[in-house]
Amino acid sequence: MSGDKELKANTLRSNGDQVSRKTVELGRLKAQADQRKRDEAALRELEEYLTQLQGDLKASSYTRWVS
Repeated sequence: MSGDKELKANTLRSNGDQVSRKTVELGRLKAQADQRKRDEAALRELEEYLTQLQGDLKASSYTRWVS
C-alpha cells in the first residue's frame, strides 16, 4: 500500500511540475504576443508618418517646380 501512496505522491508532484512549466511557458507566450502587438502598433505609426512625409516632400517639390 505504501508503494501506491508513494507512486500517487510522485505522480502528483510530477503533474504539478508540468503545470508549473506550462504556466511559465504560457506567461512567456503572452509576453511575446503583447510585444508583437506593441511592435505592430509602432510599425503602423511609422508607416503613417512616412506616408505623410512622402506627401509633404511631393508637395514641396511641386511648389518649387511651379515657382
